[in-house]
Amino acid sequence: MGGGDYFSTGGPGKGLLTRLYTDVLNRHHWVNSAITSNLLYADSSVFAIQMSSFANKMEDLTETAISAAQSLAKAPTPVELERAKRQAIGNMLANTDGRLVTCEDLGRQVSIYDKYTTPEEFVTRIEKLTATDLKSVGEKLLSSNPSVALMGDLQTAPEQGQFKSMLTGGTKSIKA
Repeated sequence: MGGGDYFSTGGPGKGLLTRLYTDVLNRHHWVNSAITSNLLYADSSVFAIQMSSFANKMEDLTETAISAAQSLAKAPTPVELERAKRQAIGNMLANTDGRLVTCEDLGRQVSIYDKYTTPEEFVTRIEKLTATDLKSVGEKLLSSNPSVALMGDLQTAPEQGQFKSMLTGGTKSIKA
């Protein structure tokens, strides 16, 4: 999915062709940032979409975030899949460069999984991923109960229970 701010500086590799850039930041001038993140644990994980916008756009931002999340259940195109694989491999290799980081990674993996998977093994696993695999993970993610944190004028924000209905397509809009 990628992510970033409305104005990014630097060289190539900023993710300008990711879904959040093309579907959110490039289409909605009022979105200041759209970022995804994830945390992995032994028995679960957390996936987050964080967005910010002008103060008067809570309703629009909520619907935009829901739409972005719903795109997780759509299989990536072959180009998106290959780009995502290259980015994942690049990030993983950059994050395992150096003895200290490798030792920390080894300790973390062994304490959680009772085994160590080498960077080369991770590369092989990433390269084997298919569009169907990613679509399946996205569908599973959307079927779980979302946790939501909002800040700002919440008068036009949906109730907590509406978020799951919106994510699964049961409710099309906050206004519905």
